[in-house]
Amino acid sequence: MDFKKENAVQLLKDGRFEEFNTMLADYSDSGEVLDLSELEVENCFIENVKFENVDLSGSNFNNNELCQVSFKDSILNSVNFSNSSLNYCDFSSADLAGAKFNSSTVNDCEFADADLSGVDFVNADLSGSDFSVSQNLTLCIFDEDTAWPDSEYLPEDFDCNYVADVA
Repeated sequence: MDFKKENAVQLLKDGRFEEFNTMLADYSDSGEVLDLSELEVENCFIENVKFENVDLSGSNFNNNELCQVSFKDSILNSVNFSNSSLNYCDFSSADLAGAKFNSSTVNDCEFADADLSGVDFVNADLSGSDFSVSQNLTLCIFDEDTAWPDSEYLPEDFDCNYVADVA
């Protein structure tokens, strides 16, 4: 099947989520990882979309509202989720290295086995999400304005107390 990024973006912007999911499912039957890298979808409401097992590296989801969106098993390196509201999203087993969630609200999202190396959580509200079995949370970037969930939703080796680097 011929899957074009421009068509995918237009379906998302038009709110035609079922059609997008069908298009994605038809493509994924080929067994190939779908390359949607550097996708530009800003200032949108996106609901019930399945970005599963796709490469979204370098994509821009800045200033969006995402609800019940699945990013399971996807490559999300350097994806920009800044200034967004993410509700009930699933990032299980996703590679989020270098992603930006700064100034975002992340509610009831799942990060099981997600690689969080270098993820930017500066000024983010993460208080309603589960990071307990995430990977490399100790390598993320955050500040005193980052709101973390209760300790039961964080890995045992993670210290959420911000220490300013005076060097």
